[in-house]
Amino acid sequence: NRVTGVDITPDGKEIVVKYYDAIYYFCLGERSYGDGSDDAWEEIVDVLSDSKGIEVPYDEEPQGEAVCFAHNFDGGIYTLSESRGSYYVPLYHHERL
Repeated sequence: NRVTGVDITPDGKEIVVKYYDAIYYFCLGERSYGDGSDDAWEEIVDVLSDSKGIEVPYDEEPQGEAVCFAHNFDGGIYTLSESRGSYYVPLYHHERL
């Protein structure tokens, strides 16, 4: 199962990982790395390596590859498929956990 897309919130506290057939949500909790250290990246690697995450309810889409958080917390998660030569590519919305 290959990762096709990833997004992280601007505050670095949440991550969403997209596979062709699933989306997983990871929460890093309350973090503050104002000193410019590499602790944040090390923690992200640890969380992604040690946890499967929480599966987001998701209806598989054709060739779904991209994922991102909405700009506001209540906005949910969006996914997008490859165009496969079409000019129309639907943007899918999923509820945020």
